Amino acid sequence: MTAVAMFEQRLAASPATPHQRLYIRCMLQQLEFDLTHIGADAQGVWRDAGLPEPPSGMRLDAVLAAIRRVDANRLIGALKMRVEPRP
Repeated sequence: MTAVAMFEQRLAASPATPHQRLYIRCMLQQLEFDLTHIGADAQGVWRDAGLPEPPSGMRLDAVLAAIRRVDANRLIGALKMRVEPRP
């Protein structure tokens, strides 16, 4: 296995950074989503990011604590499209 492949494998398995989790929460707040539990609106963001939807009613903190770094990046991209739509 090459060094690049090993790095990519570690990156894929690593948890999201505190900065990523905070950024996701801030964007969810800008969209006026519930910041305590996952609702149907938040599930749509996960769907847009191509990620499995967390169950409705699950605590947002628990979902963000379990998210991987690469998935957090995809979720941030989907949130940016909603917060800052392109013309």
